[in-house]
Amino acid sequence: MIHAGIGKQIAGLGWQGGLRRTGWAAFSALALGGMGVAAYLTHLHWSEGEAAFCAVASGCATVNRSGYSTLGPVPVALLGSLLYAALLALGLAGMMARLWAAPLAVGAALFGLAFSCYLTYAEVAVLGAICGWCLASLAIIAALLLLAIGQVGLQALALGSAASAGRPEGALSRT
Repeated sequence: MIHAGIGKQIAGLGWQGGLRRTGWAAFSALALGGMGVAAYLTHLHWSEGEAAFCAVASGCATVNRSGYSTLGPVPVALLGSLLYAALLALGLAGMMARLWAAPLAVGAALFGLAFSCYLTYAEVAVLGAICGWCLASLAIIAALLLLAIGQVGLQALALGSAASAGRPEGALSRT
């Protein structure tokens, strides 16, 4: 539950506060979806099963059993699940008006997008296969990055509004 003082401070920001809450809710929902995709790919990696809904691209098994699917003994999909879990935690922190959540979310999502782009390049250029689930994860992490950048922008607007209204810079958050 959001602390009453923080909730009042954000509610006092008008459209910016509502947009920030909505953005963080969407961010959290996408992170949860990304966790689901990555958990499914982790399950497929360990079970060596065939991916559902992969008939069009038909490269999921090739990608998920390739040398690019692990870092040492750890499946890359499991690492993706952990990244999405961290992003979910940042989304929840953002909904609680923690100012540190937005820049951390940008950094984590940027790292995830860069790694996902590298893996997509390996799929196409090296393996000659395309995994639809991997592309879904790429789309999710790209959307998460855009939402996180938007949150940084809204945070800057809110801090500017607070400063022009004579509120101290830290008036938006307790930590």
